[in-house]
Amino acid sequence: NANTSQINIDPINLTWDPVNLNTWEFIFDNVIMQHNSKWFPFEFWVNYWSKIVSEWPIWYNFDHVYNQYITEQLNWNIYYHNWKLWVFEFVKNSNWFNYNKYISAELKIVDGKYNIIFNNSKTIVFNTDLKIESINDNFGNTFSFIYDTEKLIQIIDSNNRMYNLSYNSDSKLQNITDFNWNKVEFVYYQDWDINWTKFDLKTIKIVNWASIKEINFTYTIWADNVSSHNIVKLIDSENNIYVKNI
Repeated sequence: NANTSQINIDPINLTWDPVNLNTWEFIFDNVIMQHNSKWFPFEFWVNYWSKIVSEWPIWYNFDHVYNQYITEQLNWNIYYHNWKLWVFEFVKNSNWFNYNKYISAELKIVDGKYNIIFNNSKTIVFNTDLKIESINDNFGNTFSFIYDTEKLIQIIDSNNRMYNLSYNSDSKLQNITDFNWNKVEFVYYQDWDINWTKFDLKTIKIVNWASIKEINFTYTIWADNVSSHNIVKLIDSENNIYVKNI
């Protein structure tokens, strides 16, 4: 049904092991808001990697699915930054770019804009600031992305429904509000939280009409930047501990 929708309030999905035993990397990802549509569902995924340091644009070591962009390199190659804090390279070869087998996609310049075209017919178009502008397919379905300077402030899905994003005074993502006024809030540790590091993500609060669910995070505190943002516990609204890293 193209009109059915929901907000995912299952706080943690642990159907897979969140720790990569080869590297001892702790990985967390979950969809915190989703709505079905005919072809492209709106799925707001968040992703965390314990050993990848990232402070922008959302929070330490976290990213979200619609923060995708490209960067131009001095050697004319293009780096594609996906939402899982991974980087994929398109190598320039004369007048075109080599096919990237790892993501099954090619890069082309169409009407002056970079397009990543995947084998499944999905195309990501990047604007002149090299940020994601739209996601399209061969059937006329599209997602559009609106910015206020550098910040993504609105997403319009294939059913022409709008999702608004707002930020706090520190430029951290604060709220996502859907067309039904359901909301996801992001709360961060501050200076007065003396046992934690400022700007670490403290809580994801999912407000679905009368229902409120939370995912709470605690972290290690160390002098070096990499170790000080490692998640120790994931805790739900009823204070159940879903993950405890030792």
